[in-house]
Amino acid sequence: MTDHNIRYGIIADYYKAHRDELSGFVAKRIHCSYEADDIVQDTFARLLRSERIITPQTLPALAYKTACNLIIDYWRRHRAAERYECRLAYSAGTVNTLDTAYVYGRGEMEQLLERGIAELAENKRNIYRLNVCEGMRVADISKSTHIGYKTVEKRLGTARKEVRTFIRRMLA
Repeated sequence: MTDHNIRYGIIADYYKAHRDELSGFVAKRIHCSYEADDIVQDTFARLLRSERIITPQTLPALAYKTACNLIIDYWRRHRAAERYECRLAYSAGTVNTLDTAYVYGRGEMEQLLERGIAELAENKRNIYRLNVCEGMRVADISKSTHIGYKTVEKRLGTARKEVRTFIRRMLA
């Protein structure tokens, strides 16, 4: 047997024996069973792709640590989504009263963001999309686009500023 087959066998055996336990662990922390199943599946997919040494002794700790990191990512995304579901008050100078006609949902905010991105110059737009949408780091963008690191950094900073300005202007 090859090392990969042994590795996959160890992970498969652990999955069969402990998937429900890990799913319960995750579900207790995120309070959503179908999302917990997704996180558990992603945990095992990451373990299969991992370059770390996996043995029956190291796998439990690695599985739970990977699941914990994915739970943290889940809550970060959840918090970011809540942040962008903005409520805007519209009244004659007072911010105390909220009118439901001026509540922006996540979809509407995504449309505003897309319009803001569309207004960027093409060189900034591509870098912004790679960073924000694809999750690439500045160094990775620099390598893939063959543009200098500092140039990518500057264009990304300018693009972020322009998108923020556009969104503020549209929500005012």
